[in-house]
Amino acid sequence: MFASLLAAAAWAPPAAAAPYSSHSQLYTCCTDSAAKEAMFAEAAQSGAAFIRVDVAMDTVMPEFAREGARDWSGLDEVAGLSGRHRLPVLAVLHGTPRQLAACDEPWERRRLCPPADPGEWGQLAGELAQRYAGRIGHIQIWNEPDARWAFLGGPADYSRLLVASWREIKQRSPGTQVVLGGLMDSHAGGRAWLEEVFQAVPQAPQAFDVAALHLRGPGPELSPQIPEMAAYLRDRGRQVPLWVTEHGYPSDPAWQRDPRHSAGERSQASYLAETLPALALAGAEQVFVTLHDGGGGAFDSEGILEGTGRPGGSFRRKAAWHAFRNAVQD
Repeated sequence: MFASLLAAAAWAPPAAAAPYSSHSQLYTCCTDSAAKEAMFAEAAQSGAAFIRVDVAMDTVMPEFAREGARDWSGLDEVAGLSGRHRLPVLAVLHGTPRQLAACDEPWERRRLCPPADPGEWGQLAGELAQRYAGRIGHIQIWNEPDARWAFLGGPADYSRLLVASWREIKQRSPGTQVVLGGLMDSHAGGRAWLEEVFQAVPQAPQAFDVAALHLRGPGPELSPQIPEMAAYLRDRGRQVPLWVTEHGYPSDPAWQRDPRHSAGERSQASYLAETLPALALAGAEQVFVTLHDGGGGAFDSEGILEGTGRPGGSFRRKAAWHAFRNAVQD
């Protein structure tokens, strides 16, 4: 029991931490070490409670490796950075090892397929939870699974994946918190998709500790979506924390869709100064703000840091970084 309490303490942010965190777009496999260090440093100095990192499961279990081989090197590095910067990690797991994929897609898209055997993917998630118990305490099952760009399976496929992962994680590391995949569609369409997930496998409505959605768009439209999702979950017997695992606003005026915030970097900052406390007051227990630029279109300027994290690059703090820091301190 005492060891479990110590492990739980290692996973948690300080009790007085603000409900604001960093969506870092840090890939454990592929972001270089200098950029990883810089992202952790900037997120920690901003006052973020958590840092969200991407774990591509197809790189943990490489396609042509010998049976049972795992490549944990990138995540080992992230776990070390988490300890040094005292910044807890939300690990978002996505990607199917190609040798486990259920659909016949071109090689580059096969990682988006659901696994033929969800139990095998779940076992890999459980191995990860066990290896990093006491160092990584929150695991998110896939990113935007309701979006075809991210997951080529349907709601029933995700339901089986979620339940298999939940079982393995809780068996191997009972204290690890399982986070539902963040929904891209935060409106009625997303809830309809989630209802299909819940209906597909009886255990699915119980197979997570934290619910998640992604919120972008004009500020006044966002806050009502928090109580709407909370009410939906309560009606299905779940009263769990609700996290916004992606939130951001571009600094390029060409992509600024809120007419009250449309004048460039200053408007990105004023947008976050408005939306962060509003989302927290609406009931979001954590709001993860995009840390750095990159991703195409509006995402190319959505970070509170200018810079993409590519090798040899650097970051510059925008006014929005300071707005985030001010929100943490308020």
